[in-house]
Amino acid sequence: MYCSSIHPNPALYKYDWWIFWEGAPVDGGELIFNDQYQMNTAAALALCDRLMKQGTPVFVYNQRRPRLDPENPFDPGADRWRDAKWAPAYADDPDPVVQRESLKGHK
Repeated sequence: MYCSSIHPNPALYKYDWWIFWEGAPVDGGELIFNDQYQMNTAAALALCDRLMKQGTPVFVYNQRRPRLDPENPFDPGADRWRDAKWAPAYADDPDPVVQRESLKGHK
C-alpha cells in the first residue's frame, strides 16, 4: 500500500485513489495512474471492502490535492503550489461524504 497520510481536516485536501487487484480492468501497457482508474474516497473504500470480503489482495495508492478555497491557508500564487492540481472547495465537491470513522467527513 502506498498512501499519503490522511489529514484530519477534510476541507483542506481531497484524496484521489487507485485500487489494483488481480483481474482489475487495467491494461498493463498503459499508464495506470490516470483519471480513468481514479476514484473518490467513498468509491475506493467500497471497492476495498468488497475485495477484502472476497479475500482478494489489493494494492492501494492515493494522492492528495489541496482544495481551492479562500478559507484555506494555501496561497495558489506561491511557488510551492505552482504545479498543484487543485481540488474543488469542500462545499463545491459533489462526491459523497464518507461516514466511516477513520475517514469520516472526507469526500
